[in-house]
Amino acid sequence: MINARNIKALRLFLTVWFMAGLIIPAVAFAVADKAGSRDHSLFTRMSGFYIEEYRNQFDAVTYTYLVGEDDWKDEVVEGRLTQVEYRLEEGARAPSSFQIIKNYTNAMEKLGGKVLFKDQAVCTMKLEKGSRVVWVKVEAFDDGQGYSLFVSEVGEMAQDVTAGSLLETLNTAGHVTVYIQFSSGQAVILPESQAALSEIVAMMKNAQTLALRVEGHTDNVGDSASNVALSKARAEAVVQALADAGIDVGRLTAAGFGESRPIGDNGTEAGRRQNRRVELHKK
Repeated sequence: MINARNIKALRLFLTVWFMAGLIIPAVAFAVADKAGSRDHSLFTRMSGFYIEEYRNQFDAVTYTYLVGEDDWKDEVVEGRLTQVEYRLEEGARAPSSFQIIKNYTNAMEKLGGKVLFKDQAVCTMKLEKGSRVVWVKVEAFDDGQGYSLFVSEVGEMAQDVTAGSLLETLNTAGHVTVYIQFSSGQAVILPESQAALSEIVAMMKNAQTLALRVEGHTDNVGDSASNVALSKARAEAVVQALADAGIDVGRLTAAGFGESRPIGDNGTEAGRRQNRRVELHKK
């Protein structure tokens, strides 16, 4: 039987049930990252964020930083670009833009890199490890609701060379550029250049009368005299590697020109990479 007491109890139940539905705990709801995306290996994302957009491809990005007190420089960096856009999960507590920037600058400094510029919402950083150069930019937006991470990884110039293509270029142009990779500031050939050296050896074994002048070239970092010496030592290292592989050393000579014959703009990272090269000239 429905009476006043039952009606009162029912009203109390409905009121509590309705109010409970309005009280939603302030917890974050996990959102799946964009399919195929992932964090960059150098950095851990801020807590409470998911990946909304992601790109990983060769591209050029402009990194802006201060040189001196008030001289701005724009560096166009070409290389493997990882671009990640992070968005705050629903219900998660938003950090300040300053906190986001501080998190990444601290991480870079722990890696041994340099912070070239930072303000409340943007930072530009650079990490150099041997022949590897990594540029990083972080941009916070929407009062800490999201941020973008740009990572450009620049190594020495890489190319696919074959004995046939090398010989064809030598016969038509008289010289060919080969990007042999060396330890930074040294004449030690890195293992990743073995494939290119093997193709040069194959070319010379196929063309028994071919004789080469091996030329070393550098960028303009450092003093000129040291660059000439380094380029000559690197050319000699290539000659020695070819001789060790069975090529008659009488068919080879070495020369070093340092920074005196650039083919790229030494004012940019990409241009300096072009200038650090070995050239084979037909004698």
